[in-house]
Amino acid sequence: MFEIGYGARPYRLIAMINLGIDSFGVDLDAPLLSFRIGDFLQIYRKNGGERLLKSLLRFLIGDIAETRQIRRMIEGSGGQFHIPRERFLVGDAAEVLAHVDGVDVFLSEDVFEHIPRKFLGLVVARMATILPPHGIAIIRPNVITGISGGHRVEWFQANIGKRWCAGWSEPWGHLRAPCLTGDTYLNKLTRADYRSLFEEHFTILHEQEKLPGLGSSYLTDAIAHELARFSRDELFSNQVLFVLGRKRPLTASEVF
Repeated sequence: MFEIGYGARPYRLIAMINLGIDSFGVDLDAPLLSFRIGDFLQIYRKNGGERLLKSLLRFLIGDIAETRQIRRMIEGSGGQFHIPRERFLVGDAAEVLAHVDGVDVFLSEDVFEHIPRKFLGLVVARMATILPPHGIAIIRPNVITGISGGHRVEWFQANIGKRWCAGWSEPWGHLRAPCLTGDTYLNKLTRADYRSLFEEHFTILHEQEKLPGLGSSYLTDAIAHELARFSRDELFSNQVLFVLGRKRPLTASEVF
């Protein structure tokens, strides 16, 4: 299994490795896996001082306790907790995948929307080249056209309707005023864009948004009219799961 974008808190990859799954991953940013000078230097050289400071604060505030919790779970089930650093690759996904093989499952969560379009096509093409006929890819981007697609924290499921963030921005504000996105790069691919991209190299075996109807109570007639260029399928997208299988040649019976 290979995870594209394991993130600053790579608990999923850590868990898979400790559950005995032969797993690797890649992320553009170096992770802070432990409180070691070598890790600090790697983050500073790769991502700069601001990222190092954020990583340190996150590590001290939450990561230590959460890593201990994972360790207890693994050891409680009879496993031996370990974090093999060589399995946490750092670099551009498209470049790293050029040197990867033997992958049966690709996994990516909330990452593809942050990869520039010109590189994303290359990533998908290389995934298709690497996967064997029985392999699958499990990809879940947060699609731009959904109410949470602008990555504004007030429109994430856990925060919708809470008083502390009420009035920060209008529903689907990132589509109505494109500057109203979160503090992160977004490639702005729609759900239809992802379908087209994936279907170039894969068969889409399953597609499902994580939170059906998220934001439906905020889609007034006025907003629906303003966003009439987008279908309901797009506007009620959020974290959309795509399960992809390798395309196969058609048999004679299917052709004729």
